[in-house]
Amino acid sequence: MSLVKEYPDSYLACGIQIGGFTIKFYALCILLGMIIAIVLGIREAKKLKINTDDIFNGAVFGIILGILGARLYYVIFEWDTYKNSPAEIFAIWNGGLAIHGGIIVAFIFAFFYCRKKKISLLAVLDMLVIGLLIGQTCGRWGNFFNQEAHGGATTLEFLQSLHLPPFIVKQMCIEGVYYHPTFLYESLWNLAAIIALLILRRTRTLRLGDQAGIYLIWYGIGRFWIEGMRTDSLMIGNIKQNQLISIVLIVLGIAYLIFKYVKIKPDYYIYYIDVPFEPVIDKKMNERLIRRDERIALELALNNGEEIEVIEEKPKEIEEVKEEVYEVPEELSKDAPFRRSKYVVDDDDEGE
Repeated sequence: MSLVKEYPDSYLACGIQIGGFTIKFYALCILLGMIIAIVLGIREAKKLKINTDDIFNGAVFGIILGILGARLYYVIFEWDTYKNSPAEIFAIWNGGLAIHGGIIVAFIFAFFYCRKKKISLLAVLDMLVIGLLIGQTCGRWGNFFNQEAHGGATTLEFLQSLHLPPFIVKQMCIEGVYYHPTFLYESLWNLAAIIALLILRRTRTLRLGDQAGIYLIWYGIGRFWIEGMRTDSLMIGNIKQNQLISIVLIVLGIAYLIFKYVKIKPDYYIYYIDVPFEPVIDKKMNERLIRRDERIALELALNNGEEIEVIEEKPKEIEEVKEEVYEVPEELSKDAPFRRSKYVVDDDDEGE
């Protein structure tokens, strides 16, 4: 086993060679992102009471189709390179993936997969965008090892002024010239989106499906800005096609959110959690029942001239409330010390 350097002057290796087989760090970065995304997706599916097997299977097929979509997208816009060498179309190990193609295919696949499995599309889209952001955040570090997807030339002084770690500054020196680490800019941009969404969806802010629209807008803005700095962009005439697609993503994100709120009117994020089962009604309910008992006893005493200390029979509506509180779902064992509860993240406490 030995380290492999793609460029003679690269500071860090770009892969590991085992016998005659080379594993690129780019591939390992993408694989790491996939694993993290699947693990978090399964955890989220449990909270949303979605079958985890459906999520895992969907993630596997979605990743495969997403990679194919990213490759097809790249080949289409670089057709002049591949039309005379069609065999190179399948040589994915030589590079050539466009994330916009992967995003388009992933969203299309999610739509049809959710219809077939009868899963909430909005919930799956929210999980999908977190997975995409994680994959993009990790994948950009693969560009770092390959010394690619960088911006225009800059100076050592500028990079040092950003207080970057020395290993990033050194790796951005290619053939004696320093370049903008646009891979890092995009990775941090995506990481900020992950943190923000994970926090916001646990507050009284987001409704089901909001994250998909926010992702399209956030990523579109960031990619448009960063793409303007890159030197390896795919072009449509004199226009950088990724900037054009980024504008489309922003418009689609805004249109999606408007349509969702006007037509669908989704609920807030709903989690299902296991809580200890206690055969008691909460304190607030107990107080209401006691006050109700006292009032009924007083009215009967006044009407009949009798002193009644306890009313054994409770009004029907109160009995129903008690029954609902004590109910244990069928899927849980009778001996299990837990019951399934629904937790609405930003539901109002009034009326409970």
